[in-house]
Amino acid sequence: MPIVPDYESATLPNGVQMHVLRGGAQPLVKVDLLVKAGSLRSDKPLVARAVANLIAEGTRSHTSKDIAQKIDFYGAGFWNSVSHGNTVISLLCLSRDVANVLPLVEEIIKEPTFPKEEVDLYVAQEVQSFDVSILKSSFVASRAMLKALYADDDRHSRIAMREDYLNLDSQALKQFHSDTYRPAGAHVFVSGLPSEADIRIISDAFGSRWSGGQDWKAFVPRFNSEVRRDFIDFDAKQTSLRMTRRVFNRNEPDYLTFQVANVALGGYFGSRLMQTLREKLGLTYGVSSYIAANSLSGIHCISSEVKSGSHLQAIDVINGEMERLTTELVSDKELNSIRGFMLGDILRYFDSVTTSADTLLSFLMDDVPASHVAEFYNVVKNISPSEIREVARRWLKPELYNVICVGKM
Repeated sequence: MPIVPDYESATLPNGVQMHVLRGGAQPLVKVDLLVKAGSLRSDKPLVARAVANLIAEGTRSHTSKDIAQKIDFYGAGFWNSVSHGNTVISLLCLSRDVANVLPLVEEIIKEPTFPKEEVDLYVAQEVQSFDVSILKSSFVASRAMLKALYADDDRHSRIAMREDYLNLDSQALKQFHSDTYRPAGAHVFVSGLPSEADIRIISDAFGSRWSGGQDWKAFVPRFNSEVRRDFIDFDAKQTSLRMTRRVFNRNEPDYLTFQVANVALGGYFGSRLMQTLREKLGLTYGVSSYIAANSLSGIHCISSEVKSGSHLQAIDVINGEMERLTTELVSDKELNSIRGFMLGDILRYFDSVTTSADTLLSFLMDDVPASHVAEFYNVVKNISPSEIREVARRWLKPELYNVICVGKM
């Protein structure tokens, strides 16, 4: 069973929650700053991601070139990730360089200027990328999937159009940053081998010289009540197929057992859908199924790019494999293969101090206790074929899945 590492937690003077996970063989320090600046918090699409991507493109004291050169000089890494509810800004550097790099990162977080020329360049690049992506059936299918799942006036269903990119401007980014990059609801996760001096520097930067803001939580999405069947004629060499439905949040008792059923269906290379659609019928290079769930809600999705003209056959195969999981017991040989894959995957959650930090930070974001790992491990290790069949019966119901096909109809 994987051992979940212990970490220290404290509340800084301004309310920021700080967590420190010590470990690793290399003298590295990773700092992850989580702020309540997710995509759903903005009234407009793209703003949260644009702020995160442009935050290091100029401050009151440094140009984008200055910032890039200094980060490169110290061999540091600086990146971001944006979700519905949060933005995480990450720094990785040698422990000896924390005192030199962190003041610059603090300035980037607190005093970005979003210069017009940098925003204009970013917009031009994003528009060019959009113009290429919109010609891909997979891109169109993923956007159609959101529209099928969520109510039209729900922010989860919001898709960016070309004009949304063109409407991005420096003032809108500055306002969003001012409202959201604040200590209210923020977390700082420090991992690696920080010295006590490093901890003090990080604590001062984000616990003392930073104030204001309001905590915010992503809201429960509103799903469409009707099941959609959208077949979109599109000039493409393959047909993009998506089948998806609303399921449950991470706190639902079926969450862990359904993970096993999902892997059996299409969650790894040896899955039933891979064996049938790819190996037996040759309709696709790959097919996958996954559960995307957080503390509020969740969806189950099956995704593939299939041979043009074969989408109806592929849908029948997928429906058939769903139904087979609800009627037949998984064999011991197949279950052992699934267990081996899933237990190895669980161990990889904690194979280094940085991946451990990523895993624990994701738990904090979703209010998931660390005991979740042991529960998941035990479910995978001890689940029976009959339990897989029963959870499949409750959730693998083809008639409840939205079906999206984009290609030559």
